[in-house]
Amino acid sequence: MEVKIHVNPNTQIVAGMQTVIDFDPANITVSSVKIVPDSPIGLELQSVADNNSRIPIFAVGTLGEPATQPLDMAVTEFLESPQSSTATIEFSTTELRRTIASAQGVEFQRSAIGIEV
Repeated sequence: MEVKIHVNPNTQIVAGMQTVIDFDPANITVSSVKIVPDSPIGLELQSVADNNSRIPIFAVGTLGEPATQPLDMAVTEFLESPQSSTATIEFSTTELRRTIASAQGVEFQRSAIGIEV
């Protein structure tokens, strides 16, 4: 199953983003997390896919022009467990594991506007 993370900056300047996804590894596991090749924020800063701790973390940024228009941030590949019929994938909002965007060095929490599965 492929999950594309789509972000809408709502015309604000965004130079970096981090996404943390909560899931149950009994139902699904992460096989890969990749930056979208044509993303305007295309510098990979961190990529962790730890199925034991249920924490795929992906962070990107730019040293160039920040984004102000909607963009695709990353594509995450999940593998479904043969025993599972459903799985829940959620963006984390807990402190230190929250999904955030940053503009000019100031972090603010933002929800991704949608995901395509």
